[in-house]
Order: sequence, then C-alpha cells, then structure tokens
Amino acid sequence: MSYKYWNDFVDHWRYNPLVPTAPVVGGWTNPNTVPLLNSYGAIPADLSINYLPEPWWGNDGKSALHSVVINSNPFTGNGALQHYSVPGIPILFGSSNYQKFVANEINLYITPGGAPFLLPTNNWHFVRRANVIHNALVACGAIAPFPMKGYFENHLSIEMIPWHTPDSNNPQYMDYVLANLKPIYDYVFCFAAERSRNIINGRLNKKVLIRSTYRKITAILNALAEIGKPSTRGLSVTYPIGTDGNYFKFRFDDHAISDIEFICVWGGNARNDFPQPYGTVFNSIIDHL
Repeated sequence: MSYKYWNDFVDHWRYNPLVPTAPVVGGWTNPNTVPLLNSYGAIPADLSINYLPEPWWGNDGKSALHSVVINSNPFTGNGALQHYSVPGIPILFGSSNYQKFVANEINLYITPGGAPFLLPTNNWHFVRRANVIHNALVACGAIAPFPMKGYFENHLSIEMIPWHTPDSNNPQYMDYVLANLKPIYDYVFCFAAERSRNIINGRLNKKVLIRSTYRKITAILNALAEIGKPSTRGLSVTYPIGTDGNYFKFRFDDHAISDIEFICVWGGNARNDFPQPYGTVFNSIIDHL
C-alpha cells in the first residue's frame, strides 16, 4: 500500500510483453480475461491493457496533503498512452517511474505557461475533483484559499481499478472488480487510508471520499466481507435535505485501518461529478462531515 507498489506495477506493465493470456499483471488479474476495453464495444480490439495504467493522480507524497478521493476508474486513454506506441517517445515521457511522471505532470500543469503531456487528464482531475474539494474546504473554513491551481498538488485521486475503461456501469467493470477484491483492498482502500492519515486539515484528516453510488459501493463491501474484510456501515443520508446530494459512511473492521472513515458521495443527476450545485450541495456535505 505505497507509491512504490504502484511504481513497480507500472514498471511491470511497461517492461514486459503484453501477453494476452498472462494470469496476472502486477498482482491483478489480466484485464483481457474479462475483457476490459479502453473504449466502448464498437472497437473490440481496443484492449485496456494496451494503455498506461493510471492507478492514482495528484499528490506524490512529497507535498502537504489535504484530500484523498477514490474514483471508479480512469476514463478512456488516448494514443499517446499506448504501450510503446509513439516512436521516439518512451512511455512516461522520460520519467524514471510513475510517481515522478505524475509529479512532473502536476508541476507543469500548475506552472504558468507549462505544457503537461496529458493535459486532458490534468484538467479532469483538477476541475472535477481537486478544485471542487478546495472550494468546499475554503467555504467551511478548513483551509485558506490557494492560488489558482495551487491546490492540485495537495489532492490525491486513487482509482478503484488502474485500467482505462469508458464506463463503470458496464458489467465487465464489476466482473473485474469482484475478481480482484484482495488487491483492491490492499492497494486501493489501504493505500487511501494510509495517505489520509497525512491530511493536515481537521475536516478531512483520516477521511477518504469515494465518488460512487450506494449500490456500487455496497456490492463491493458485501463481496469484501465474504473474503474476510467486513465493514461497519452507517445509513445513506440525503444532505442537505431536499437536494440531490447523498453520502454514506463506513469503516472497515480491520484494526489496521479501522480509524479511517470512508465517505461515499454521489448525486442522482451528477453523473461522474460530485453532487451539484457544488456551492449548496457538495460544500454542505463537506461542512456536515
């Protein structure tokens, strides 16, 4: 449950042949066994394993930390992320490991005039995760406002699965999740828990936000309980009352991370965003935690 684990995971992917039937990839089952696709089924050969995994994005462990979120999965990847697909440009664009690659991307993104290689990825995580949480923490008085984009390096997004897929509502997504419960627990939930202990603001210290629906997260928690990782769960709450904002709290019974509170947040019409409008719904949820 560390940055090193994910560095090694990405190195396994980039330095080994992408054998379609290999039983595991860095401790996870081969996504081809589902198969997981990078794009919708109209392109059946567009396999997720061909694209650089993105297990996490944002804070690299070297800067102060203010928020941790678990997302469902990285969205569809483009050609620049394909395994050795760009002649003359090494995967990770010259960085020695994934951690340094992400740190460089964030630095380029927040520097005026900087040109990150993966601008759409940075835009998504900044606009739809980091900046929304920054504004909510400012609104409830937990932190002072950061300069434009400055908060990005203080936010960490972790993906439930590291492979690019277009839609977590596809049955193939849940098939893959249920086949990989142990690595998800060890390297997603425990990684998020460990990092959340380093959050320096009082509102979110030892708290992990999860952007998922009640239905999806309870299916995962039920399956984890069957393999010996039970959880103690609260009730689904609509807040503020009369809005489209919902949250659901739980803790794993495992003593190693039982001090961490996980908060699943969603809105019926929010798609993959936090509940909206942010100012009256999501900000109120953060203020209510």
